Amino acid sequence: MASPARLGRVASGTFLLGYLGFQLVYPALSWVLPGYTAFTWHMYAGLTERPTVIVEFDDGSERDLGLLTRRGNVVRVLGPTVDVEQFAPPRICGMWPAVRAIRFHTLARDTVVPCPPRS
Repeated sequence: MASPARLGRVASGTFLLGYLGFQLVYPALSWVLPGYTAFTWHMYAGLTERPTVIVEFDDGSERDLGLLTRRGNVVRVLGPTVDVEQFAPPRICGMWPAVRAIRFHTLARDTVVPCPPRS
């Protein structure tokens, strides 16, 4: 029969490993499964609605650039405090001469920013 001291150490170790495992595994589920944002790292990340950027070309075609503030939830292209609607249009219009306008889409509104005329 095991001694009470040994049972106490085994119980403490089991609790510690279970607690640490839960603290690491449950938040990591938000990386692979949608909807697991409660009680995870994303809960504290400021889940504000960021605009999706859509580029409209002169020929009428469009290209969806997605969220410029985050790509794949890992690499940050622009920080969360950067006003994308202010700083992205000059850069995009300068990079692509065939761009007519840039549309920022959120659930609440759509904003269209025309590119300046080319000389």
